Amino acid sequence: MCELKHRDAIVIGGGPAGCAFAIELARHGLDVLLIEKTSGPHHKVCGDFLSGDALALLHYLQVDAFALGAIPIRDLQVFCGNRSRKTRLPFAATALSRYRLDESLLDKASETGAHVVRGAMVRRVDETGSGVEIRTDTGRHLAQAAAVATGKHAMPGIAHPQSALVGFKQVLDLDPAAAGHGTVMLSVYESGYQGLQMTDKTRASACWVVDRSDAKRLGADWSRHRAYLSERSRHMGRLLTRSQPTMARPLAIAGMPFGHLRRHACANRIYMIGDQLGSIPSLAGDGIAIALGSGILAAHAMVKAHDASRFHGDMYRALRRQFAFARPAHALMTHRAGQAVAMAALDLFPGLMRTVATATRFEAAAQVVQDCA
Repeated sequence: MCELKHRDAIVIGGGPAGCAFAIELARHGLDVLLIEKTSGPHHKVCGDFLSGDALALLHYLQVDAFALGAIPIRDLQVFCGNRSRKTRLPFAATALSRYRLDESLLDKASETGAHVVRGAMVRRVDETGSGVEIRTDTGRHLAQAAAVATGKHAMPGIAHPQSALVGFKQVLDLDPAAAGHGTVMLSVYESGYQGLQMTDKTRASACWVVDRSDAKRLGADWSRHRAYLSERSRHMGRLLTRSQPTMARPLAIAGMPFGHLRRHACANRIYMIGDQLGSIPSLAGDGIAIALGSGILAAHAMVKAHDASRFHGDMYRALRRQFAFARPAHALMTHRAGQAVAMAALDLFPGLMRTVATATRFEAAAQVVQDCA
């Protein structure tokens, strides 16, 4: 029987967080294995929004978002019933499909020296006396440490919070002139919200959140979802009516743990990164920046021999202010009374949206790039 190879690190998940972790460790000469369950390119339930922080971190990882076809985003427009407010974003931003971004990051991880395995499902991760053991549907792997980067999907054996919210996504063929090129549109309604933006010259990403009871009633029928969203915003309804879906049914993910920020490690050798570390409400638009930054910082922690407990304590302190602003913003914008208060406040203080957008940025991103320069 062949002896199992004992690697320096294994990362579970090939999204932005997992790839950032693998790229940074490989740059430091470590032997890292990345396990991704999908065998090829695919869409994810994600708004495809890249904040200025995310762009800076991608640049550090030597991934050019604009070369991949990213669309510049300049404005934010919020719809609440028949009312709307529009403002210029206080930072550079783009939209880029995760379909292209994730593949580019996986290619970069492989090019940098990480071993990438696709089409393998991880069944369990356990800390052992000498490191970490990973069990997949095809065998097992050993390493000194592991990172869990499975997004909002729970990892067997590791506690992960759940909520009553369900997220959906549809990719649309849409005339950019109708959609408002360079604008991310956010429609808020009772118990949820919808975001829509162009991700290339002819396609738009539409993501929305509803509670579990509405999700059950709507099912997987796109026409039902379109009618539901159109009832809540006339403007969004006109855009959805003029568009063509590219998928027979919308993608879905249940139990969105918005606002959860992990304070403690589940084991000293297992680093939780990306949404497994903290799931910022999607209306903040900084999820990918947190994913990339946490992956890079977890790699630095491992190189410096800082265990997962220390890493999680450092990340909690770095993210808690950002989450402290994002949680109440999410709560306010998903309840009718809160929406009325928010829209009235925007009438009185036109710059409020820019202030909130600035307050919900990943402040540690600039430090990551500066420290690594």
